[in-house]
Amino acid sequence: MQFFIDEYDGLKVAVTKLCEYLVDNGASQDATFNCRLAVTELVGNVLKHGDAKATLSIEIDEESILLTVSSSQVFKPPKISRCSNVYAEHGRGLFLVDCVSIERTFTREGAITVRIKK
Repeated sequence: MQFFIDEYDGLKVAVTKLCEYLVDNGASQDATFNCRLAVTELVGNVLKHGDAKATLSIEIDEESILLTVSSSQVFKPPKISRCSNVYAEHGRGLFLVDCVSIERTFTREGAITVRIKK
């Protein structure tokens, strides 16, 4: 399954369809929530900080869900995320994604991939 997202309304539609697809394919409530959080954070970063368009791809196997987010403008996230302090207005998104995922990688093509337990 794949979505092309160029605005926040498109993100909302994609997240709704993603969650329906996950439930229909046996994902747990926790996995669905974690995927929703990861997609919202990663694609939201593309739209907000990159002023770019995103492509979201989803693959499901017996044990996990692979989310891939690519952007029309490539930016590489840090390998290790850190949570900002409680007074900061930004800086928690990638940390939260890392907390709910099994792994996060960055491809040569500039996409971020996140694997979440099904």
